[in-house]
Amino acid sequence: MGSKYTTQASSGYNATPPADDGTVSEANKTKWSTIKTKLGDPLKTFAEAINTALVAAFNYGPNAQSSSYVTVAGDHDKTIETTAGVTLLAAITAGAGYTVNIYNSHATATIVITPSGVDTIGGVASTMSIGARGSVTLRVNNAANGYLLVAQAIAAPYIPTLTDVLNVAVSVPYTSHVLRVGNQVIVTGKLELDPTSASAETKLGISLPIASDLVEVHDCLGLGVAPLANYAIYADATNNRAELYSPASVYADNHTIYFHFAYTIK
Repeated sequence: MGSKYTTQASSGYNATPPADDGTVSEANKTKWSTIKTKLGDPLKTFAEAINTALVAAFNYGPNAQSSSYVTVAGDHDKTIETTAGVTLLAAITAGAGYTVNIYNSHATATIVITPSGVDTIGGVASTMSIGARGSVTLRVNNAANGYLLVAQAIAAPYIPTLTDVLNVAVSVPYTSHVLRVGNQVIVTGKLELDPTSASAETKLGISLPIASDLVEVHDCLGLGVAPLANYAIYADATNNRAELYSPASVYADNHTIYFHFAYTIK
């Protein structure tokens, strides 16, 4: 795109027409030059202006970047295809409705999106990360003091990193499913857990698919289910991850746990 479509106005159309009363006069003579100047030419100019504005608004392609980039007004509705960090144009400068799509074309690395000044992203005054092959659509809010998170796609499979915290001999992660709606993230998946011993307090850390600054234990909540036991899932604020917990595991051998948890990005 590059610029929002602006309304076009005709100029000079049917300017100073003669009196339409049947009077036979020089002004009432039908001449091609008069029709062209007062009707044809203004309509031609008007149509060309509309075409130019439409091309500016809708004839666009990706804006490819390979180093740190700051979005500009001309990026409205464009896709920034990048392998590096992006700083957003100040919302007050961009104006309400300004929309930008950012795609991380890197095969493995995460990129960071930084708001301008005190602007927010999805209501949060902080940076935002996009994983490899992921994308996000951001739109300036009505107050022009931040960007709404319109959509986000997580392209790469999410396989959580498991941390054996307490009474865990072996743990195995599998590909999990992630759904993000605004600043809310929902995760479902399965893992295998082999406790060191039965009837003992057990803790297993589960990494988050999208980073969040967890503060309270209830900032992340969920449940893990196995055939003979249930596990609580809550926020490990110290390490900014989810934690699977059992006060006394009934298992002394390897078993599969199906889990589900949700948290707010902060």
